Amino acid sequence: MVAAGQLPDKVLSGRLSDRFAGIMIERSADLALVVGFDGQIAQVNARGPAALDYPMDELLGRSCIDFVHPDDRSATLACFATLTTGQVQQADLDNRFRRRDESYLWLRWRVSAVRDKRLLICLAHDITDLKVKADEQSSTMQRDLLFSPTDALAVTDDAGVFTSMSPTSKLLLGYMPNELIGKPMSWLIHRDDRPLAGTVRRRMARTGEIESTSLRFRRKDGTYAWLECRSRPVMDPATGEMDETQLALRDIGDRVEAQQEMERSALTDTLTGLANRTLLVDRLNQALKRLKRNVGLVGVLMLDLDHFKVINDTLGHQVGDSVLLDTAQRLQRVARPDDTVARFGGDEFVVVVQGLATRADLSACADRIVAALREPHVLQGEEVVATVSIGIAATSRPDHLPGDLLREADLAMYRAKDRGRDRHEVYGEALQARAAQRLHTERVLRRAMSKGRLTVEYQPIIDLASGLPIEAEAVLRSDDIDRGQSMPERVLSVAEESGLLPVIDEWVRSTAFAQLGSLRSHLAGGGGIERVAVNVTARELVSSDFPARLSASLREAGLSGRDLSIEVTEQVLLQTSDSAIRSLVELRKIGVSIGLDDFGTGFSSLTHLQSFPLDFLKIDRSFVRRIGVDRHSHKIVAAIINLAHALDLMVVAEGIETDAQLTALRGFGCDRGQGFLFARSLGPAALVSFLEGPAAAWGSAAGVG
Repeated sequence: MVAAGQLPDKVLSGRLSDRFAGIMIERSADLALVVGFDGQIAQVNARGPAALDYPMDELLGRSCIDFVHPDDRSATLACFATLTTGQVQQADLDNRFRRRDESYLWLRWRVSAVRDKRLLICLAHDITDLKVKADEQSSTMQRDLLFSPTDALAVTDDAGVFTSMSPTSKLLLGYMPNELIGKPMSWLIHRDDRPLAGTVRRRMARTGEIESTSLRFRRKDGTYAWLECRSRPVMDPATGEMDETQLALRDIGDRVEAQQEMERSALTDTLTGLANRTLLVDRLNQALKRLKRNVGLVGVLMLDLDHFKVINDTLGHQVGDSVLLDTAQRLQRVARPDDTVARFGGDEFVVVVQGLATRADLSACADRIVAALREPHVLQGEEVVATVSIGIAATSRPDHLPGDLLREADLAMYRAKDRGRDRHEVYGEALQARAAQRLHTERVLRRAMSKGRLTVEYQPIIDLASGLPIEAEAVLRSDDIDRGQSMPERVLSVAEESGLLPVIDEWVRSTAFAQLGSLRSHLAGGGGIERVAVNVTARELVSSDFPARLSASLREAGLSGRDLSIEVTEQVLLQTSDSAIRSLVELRKIGVSIGLDDFGTGFSSLTHLQSFPLDFLKIDRSFVRRIGVDRHSHKIVAAIINLAHALDLMVVAEGIETDAQLTALRGFGCDRGQGFLFARSLGPAALVSFLEGPAAAWGSAAGVG
């Protein structure tokens, strides 16, 4: 168990402080390395150990070239040299990389130099299967060259007219020899390939050398066959001119089809068939170049499915893939013919739009997409909802870099998520400033974690009938020397985006459990604190082992389920499915109290209150604040309390700040409350002092006695 007040060192190990490099590494499809200019591996992404079957500590600090196949080292070193010496900024490379069992992976690298940090960012995709298929195909082709019963032999005169044809023309093209003799060869060749055939013929007449080319020949049934046409010119010794041509024709349709499939695979997403990143960037480059000739806008719409990970975790990856496929099809239906729809990776999609006149047109396009994806996906008779958040970036400048447009759209997309999801946002200067602030916040958070400046404080929850403290809600604080105390609302979204939130949540709980145990040792019975309340996320609820892990953590602190309340929001419950409900049921069995936090800010459905396993609900502070000011809010709060009591739910009001609010809540029959009227959040020592204070003070604050 992690000691109270400390974060595990592993939170920070294996991570870059540089935001840009960190994002690229964690989003890489297969393997990503950061290599110093000295050739040593400085960073590996999370997929690296699994891909190479090495533990992280056996990769970090090693020379990168040690893992490269001996036959590929020369090319790899040459590539690195061009980057480290400043000849190029970015380079591509294929090589074989050694796994722990001495086998090799074929990897396709995109290597970029970050010269101010003397680092190489190396992103790789595994192309082993592609290489194996290509080798097998090459071997098959070599065998086929020895003998093929469908090869046709033909002779044409100096005008390119067939004068002879072997009987195998029937098998190859469906024509008998007599049907072709006397016909010009161009009569069979696809019209798009005739210029190439003419060029080859003229070159043979000039050089007298054998030529081989691939052309489409029309079959008798009207379809076309890809044929390899190997032509040997026969020159007239008297004139030196080409007298006739001897041809060997071979069907290479399978080879061409395989090659085209490999080309499609290199440019399209294997699951959805949409353009992949490579093709997307190429299309975006072309669209920007066209701005030199045509005035207008190029827009980039970055799309991310809301809470898609929850769908994968709760319903399985097969359902997740079906949602992605259906999403791709809807995007293609909504997009215009000239738009490019691409899968950017995971549950992210990008639409490149060109030819629109204003940013308002782009917003209208985004609204159509949001509406189209708002409709539930019907999969095997079940409805799955996956709304979308969209970020828009646009430019009229042909020199605008594609990478900058994608980054700007990405920032706008995160803004859409922060503002409630299921919407779009347009990139602007305010977003640029906000992005800088988020980066600063992440750095402060990481520094607070590494230097032990994260703390847990507690806000007392008061029984409104007796005026006595009965629970305490654990809240996270970041006590940073440069910024002072930072409230959770400012950092939790950044923590979630950067992948730090799961570890922070675990640390908050373990710290709270340990400090509650210490409090009870110091004060008889814990000074009236029956339970400590903590928040739980959707990601934790859908984890099948979460109840067991939580129980173990409680036992280690000498506590039981009856010492804990967990609070979840309406949005969290709506994101989850049966697996999350099962987790809540298991926790209630061991005595954990389950509460619905921020009630009234979400969907607030009576059906939800009846179907979820709940013990209490919390009225959001936004309603409490308007008691006595807004007549409708006054009635709403009273109605919520009556409804909850009718469903045997206890009610906690949060954000109580005035005596008038407290008096009204007691009049409504509200059970418990918390807020600045009683106390702000308190550190462990301050909480002890609060609990040791005179009971009369609590009673006075609660209007008792």
